[in-house]
Amino acid sequence: MNMKNLKVIILILLTILIASCSSSYKLLDSNNRQQAFIMNSSSTFKGYFYQGTDKEFHYFVSKWDLKKDMLFKLKTEDLEINEPYDFGTNEIRIDLFNSDKLFGQNQFYNLYIIE
Repeated sequence: MNMKNLKVIILILLTILIASCSSSYKLLDSNNRQQAFIMNSSSTFKGYFYQGTDKEFHYFVSKWDLKKDMLFKLKTEDLEINEPYDFGTNEIRIDLFNSDKLFGQNQFYNLYIIE
């Protein structure tokens, strides 16, 4: 097998992996996107994390100590993100608490980067 064929196979496998991962995210439609991010003071809540964007969706996870993490996605037109990046390449913590770094916004909330 030559190097070109190997690269093609790896690219196909990565595409399949990303597609299968993104399908496990719950789509928050226009009826429930207002509740996507809420103030949460529970001691077991770790926070909201942005995981990237593809052609259609922004991907997020809310993480917990004692509960299962919740994977969700919003349509790209439902949330304006200042500096989106490709899904699966990074993860940053975001929240509703005001900080110096605005992450994104829509008509319901402003989100900020937590460092």
